[in-house]
Amino acid sequence: MDKTKLLKCIGLAARARKIIFGAELTCDGVREKDTELVILSSEASEGTKKRVIRACTENDVECHIIDASTIDLASAVGKSKPLAVIGITDKNLCVPVRQNILGLTEKQASSQKLDESEVIRNADKSSKI
Repeated sequence: MDKTKLLKCIGLAARARKIIFGAELTCDGVREKDTELVILSSEASEGTKKRVIRACTENDVECHIIDASTIDLASAVGKSKPLAVIGITDKNLCVPVRQNILGLTEKQASSQKLDESEVIRNADKSSKI
């Protein structure tokens, strides 16, 4: 949908201090069941994408690849260095992000829990915004 709205929602989660930055910390958060939603930049390296997607599928965490640069993602969360992966830790803050990524209504986005095959499909098809 609208990339600007999506980045603003991610920025809101950052201001609420409900995100995890970077591939290693995000994968650790996914394994510890602290992360609700993972967002990858389309510019992330193939190795990073594989590692993060594998962690998400093994732990049943929703993962999306968005069409945003690492610079866009970093500036949305207030960082100056490029950022390829973030994890959102709050279930309520995932609703507007999911809503913008998938083009859902608020009710659909809040009640949707993707099964493992949908998580893999969403990550593999590199859902573009």
